[in-house]
Amino acid sequence: VREYAFQVGKDNFFMFGEVFDGADWLLGSYTAPGMLDSVFYFSQKFRVYDAVFKYGAPTSEIEELWAERRVNYGTEPQGAVVDADGVPIPPQEMLVNFVDNHDVPRFLYELPDTNRLHNAMMLLFTQDGIPCLYYGTEQQFDGGNDPGNREPLWWSDFDQTNPTYDFVRRL
Repeated sequence: VREYAFQVGKDNFFMFGEVFDGADWLLGSYTAPGMLDSVFYFSQKFRVYDAVFKYGAPTSEIEELWAERRVNYGTEPQGAVVDADGVPIPPQEMLVNFVDNHDVPRFLYELPDTNRLHNAMMLLFTQDGIPCLYYGTEQQFDGGNDPGNREPLWWSDFDQTNPTYDFVRRL
């Protein structure tokens, strides 16, 4: 795919994937030389956003996971590996970070605490990598397992006055 994108003139083509697993070493294996630029950072979703921000695990969990990232993810930009014009940043610096997504219950599902959600979102928007905001999080959607986490956005009337919408806007 990357070679084809290069041939048709796509500059800095970014290719990432989804590996629905919490094992950081497994996620990282998909960013080995010649593979993906990045993946959805599920290990962080489970070990940081859920464990630390939602359930109060020690913040040392963040430090431990980020130390693993330096070992488990590619250190060279993939474009250089396949001699194509890929993104010029190594995988370990551009993981796709998320708090909510289409495969897991929303952050507010089990613990409707917007203060904790806001703390998690502060990290999401300020850490290394690519922040991925799943639609409806800014509307404080709280759906459970799929398909409960895929609420129609129009149910919210796209409320621009709720505290989470305002927080995201300011971030």
